[in-house]
Formats: sequence, structure tokens, C-alpha cells
Amino acid sequence: MAASGNGAVLGAEKVPVRIPEITLPGVVTFTAVGIVVASLMARDFSDNGFRLASQNAWRFACFVFFAAIMAGPLGRLFPRLKRLEEDSCLLGWGFCASYAVYLLAVLVPNAFGARIFAEGVSAGTTLF
Repeated sequence: MAASGNGAVLGAEKVPVRIPEITLPGVVTFTAVGIVVASLMARDFSDNGFRLASQNAWRFACFVFFAAIMAGPLGRLFPRLKRLEEDSCLLGWGFCASYAVYLLAVLVPNAFGARIFAEGVSAGTTLF
């Protein structure tokens, strides 16, 4: 009888499993990071790989910026795309996040590279 009592207690209450929702800016950020890492891996983490990674991050940020600008007007023009109008603010935050990934892709290799201890940071990087 005690076993059925415990089973009833354990079976009566369900433990909710909550999976965190990934927001649109999070998806854009992880995509930008994935593009940077894939570009670096394609060029074996060389100097050209860091240049390619920052260029690809810049291009992706431009694409997200264009999508953020066009989402609102397209949502107002076409009633079936009303969701785009609601998500235009989130796309703006996604652009900010993808641009931050671009800045990191440009600045981190110069800040932590082996050359920095011998040569120092260049004036262009410092101004940037």
C-alpha cells in the first residue's frame, strides 16, 4: 500500500520542463558568430582568415540592417506580412548584435595577437 501511495504522489505532479526561447536577436547573434568561426576555419586561422571573417561579419550585418529597415514598411504594405512589422524592432537589436560581432572580429585579433607585444597596436586600430 505504501508503494501505491508513493506512486500516486509522484504521478500526480508533473515537473514542467522549460526550454528557454531563443529570440530573434539571439538567432542573429549566433548566426554572425557562426559565420565568423566558419570563415576562420576555412582559412586555418591565418591573417587572411581574420580578414575574411571580419568582411563576412560586416556583410552579414549589412544584410540584417537592410532587413531591419525593410521589415516595417513591408509589414504595413502587405497584411499577410504583419508579423514583420512587429519584429522590425527585434531585427534592429539583431543588427546591433551582429555589428558588435563584427567589431569583435576586427579588434580582438589585433588586441590579442602575437604582434602586439613586439609592435604595439597600430594607429588605425586605436582610432577604430
